[in-house]
Amino acid sequence: MIENKLKTAILGLNEGGKLLLEAALATGLFEIEAVADKDINLVEKIAGKLNCQAYDDFRQLISSTDARIARDNRVLLVAAETHTCDEYIKMAIKKKFNCLKLPPIARYFEEAAEFVRLSEEEGIVFSIANTGRYA
Repeated sequence: MIENKLKTAILGLNEGGKLLLEAALATGLFEIEAVADKDINLVEKIAGKLNCQAYDDFRQLISSTDARIARDNRVLLVAAETHTCDEYIKMAIKKKFNCLKLPPIARYFEEAAEFVRLSEEEGIVFSIANTGRYA
């Protein structure tokens, strides 16, 4: 049993989000604490299987996360489309979440630069998953 698992939340349970979730669970390194998607039925079904919190509001997920969790143990997996969650990604970065986002990084260069700048200021990792590496 792995101690000090990464406390993890997932934004977006589209196909990419489900694959991220499956991969995270397979590694044994992540403790899924919350899942969020606009489809409340899907969220409740998955949260029930994982025994974690379910949210249909991304803001609520980010704002309700326990601030006492060490910042290097907090991870946000982002599968939702950027236009639905850009402000919540920024909010998560400011709350010291390390972020792994499915591509693309952002909708335009300035938005990508802001994510990177914020993550550097907050001392967290913001990374983009390389989904085509083994394609």
